[in-house]
Amino acid sequence: MIDVNITAVYQVVNFVLLIFALNMLVYKPIRGVLAKRHDKVAGLEGSVEKAEKEVSKKNEDYNAGIKEARVKGIREKDSLIKLAEDEGVDLLKKINDHARDELKKIKENIKNDAREVEERLSAEVDVFARAIGNKILGRII
Repeated sequence: MIDVNITAVYQVVNFVLLIFALNMLVYKPIRGVLAKRHDKVAGLEGSVEKAEKEVSKKNEDYNAGIKEARVKGIREKDSLIKLAEDEGVDLLKKINDHARDELKKIKENIKNDAREVEERLSAEVDVFARAIGNKILGRII
């Protein structure tokens, strides 16, 4: 079986001293480097999350700006279409008024010309009637 003698005690003391020495010389610096690395990685992860949030916010702002620009463009287009329609209606009204005035003038001219012709013809009706009567009867009336 196991003999417990002084070498076992030396082995245990040697093991404890070795653990203490390794802890002081090797494990603490490694744990320090690992802790710094962990902090650095955590800081970088925080920076990455912050950057992702900023990118997300900028993307949302960009999309909102595009949407607002589209809405503004549509409103402006509708406004211009409405303005063009109103100007078209006004132009058609002016053209119709002008055409109506021209038609009225033409009708008055025709009426005046017809009245003049009628007056001239009525003045010459007696002459024409005598000429026709003369031709039909064959003698002068």
